Amino acid sequence: MPASSGTFVLGFLGKKCQHNIRKNWNLYLKEMNLNGFFDFYPTVTAADLELRLAEMFLHHRLGYVVEEQLGKKIMKLLDRISQAASKKGRVDTVVNERGVIVGHFFGGKDNKKTMERRLKLWLKKTK
Repeated sequence: MPASSGTFVLGFLGKKCQHNIRKNWNLYLKEMNLNGFFDFYPTVTAADLELRLAEMFLHHRLGYVVEEQLGKKIMKLLDRISQAASKKGRVDTVVNERGVIVGHFFGGKDNKKTMERRLKLWLKKTK
């Protein structure tokens, strides 16, 4: 569920995040008239990954987009993995399903179609 303020938080996990990724996500959320924002959470090591996943609970974050280089490392820290992520051998999307952290794989860049699919997953799984 979104934080008590009604604003929900999404983010990108990775070594660096191109400005346009955050910009495009925040514009997309605004276009959809949603009270949320997308931020960057610097993540390099396994310890960073553990911290970011713990922050999902603490700060009520709905989901993350995961940088390709972290896609395999994060799998062992998740509660569940989707069939697509299992087949691919990595995760590129994480969702907090009411306290159960689940990894998914959508593939491709954050084009409009992938963004729609991710957002639908994040919002559906948190109701």
